[in-house]
Amino acid sequence: MDEKRMKYLLDRLAMNMLTEQEKLEVEAWYDSFDQLDDDLHVSHLRRTDGSHIAQRIWARILKRTQYETKFKLPYRWAAVITLLLVSAIIGIAYRSVVYQQVIAMTSKTIEVPEGKMMIVDLPDGSKVWIRSGSILSYNRFFLGDQRNVALDGEAFFDVQKNPNKPFVVHSGAWETRVLGTSFNVKALLNLDIYEVMVRTGKVQISDSSAVLATLLPGGRISRRDERIDVDETQVAQYLQWREGGLIFDNSSMAEIAWYLQNRFDLQVEIEGEHIQHFPFSGDFTGLSFSQILKIMQEVYPFEVQELTANHYLIREVTLAE
Repeated sequence: MDEKRMKYLLDRLAMNMLTEQEKLEVEAWYDSFDQLDDDLHVSHLRRTDGSHIAQRIWARILKRTQYETKFKLPYRWAAVITLLLVSAIIGIAYRSVVYQQVIAMTSKTIEVPEGKMMIVDLPDGSKVWIRSGSILSYNRFFLGDQRNVALDGEAFFDVQKNPNKPFVVHSGAWETRVLGTSFNVKALLNLDIYEVMVRTGKVQISDSSAVLATLLPGGRISRRDERIDVDETQVAQYLQWREGGLIFDNSSMAEIAWYLQNRFDLQVEIEGEHIQHFPFSGDFTGLSFSQILKIMQEVYPFEVQELTANHYLIREVTLAE
């Protein structure tokens, strides 16, 4: 059942106006959720006194809830049940508000642990490769007029085409909008570093005030140290990170430290303002943490101190020393 039809039927259920055929459709829709591995479908349901279907559904929710309490019902589903109860009390006077709550409650967040990469199939058939240390959030049903996802970290998107429902990546102040294409987004929010590069199709990037660029295949836009650059790049080479590659192109020490921390599951601190922004380029695929640092030290002198196990300090060497 598509989103528009689902909302229409739920609204009619709330007003006790379902036809016999529509009742069968809602029952079939609800029964289909028995095959799911989780209870996310609960957030779509709203109790309506006087409706046989609503009472039946509510009874099943309560029965399942009683079973789940033996295993400590997750807080988010306690919130869903609370919303349903409140909706029953007020007669669902504000269905649009409740629907927005449903959108919020059916969101999913994926956090990729250090040293790992995750491939995720999105609800529309799009596919995402998420890099280690990254966080991706999206709605399990892509409710609303856009396919919205939020990213903190880095990911490659292969998006299914849908001219009627744009795919939008929200990453801090930047928004990347497409209809159907494949592209890479880097959004290291804590470092205020953003980069988008396009493999296929057409991508529009904007911030809160204006469109920054429209990119075609091979195009790249990046922002580092509040400077925005638009150029061409070898996208295929960079995307080797999906197969375990580790390639840097004019990346700062702070940016490289972020990747090394998440790749090798360790903590890296940097002491010294200048070295934070010093650019490095190179292919470090297959090298160990210590090997990578030794190569970088040949380009820019710095000291490495192991503070504790898996905790390192990179310290800028001054001329006085």
